[in-house]
Amino acid sequence: ISLDKYASFADNVIVWEELQYELVKVLRVNLQVYDVIARYTMTTLAVCLIARDSQAAQMWAERIRREIAATPVSVGNKQYSVTVSIGIAEYRKQSSCDDMFLCAERALDMALRKANSVSVFS
Repeated sequence: ISLDKYASFADNVIVWEELQYELVKVLRVNLQVYDVIARYTMTTLAVCLIARDSQAAQMWAERIRREIAATPVSVGNKQYSVTVSIGIAEYRKQSSCDDMFLCAERALDMALRKANSVSVFS
């Protein structure tokens, strides 16, 4: 999951971090106790949805995307409307974790090109 970049905050590290913190708060409310969230890169969060197939993950991701887009975020004395792009890959027993992460990165790249979208790698 990655925040889409906007000129209003792309170069402001403090605002960027605060917006990511707000994103994490939304994610936590929408995760099961056994799901995992982690920072994958400086601009990307990884979420592992346990015991959900790619279709269930896509429905979850679309709900998150809509919720983030509909909720303005206050940072300091400014309000920001932000959107996220989400890439999804399903772990399969015949592939490695590295393969799954590579597929998720490709799906996220496709979603980021469109902005405010969810892409599933199949």
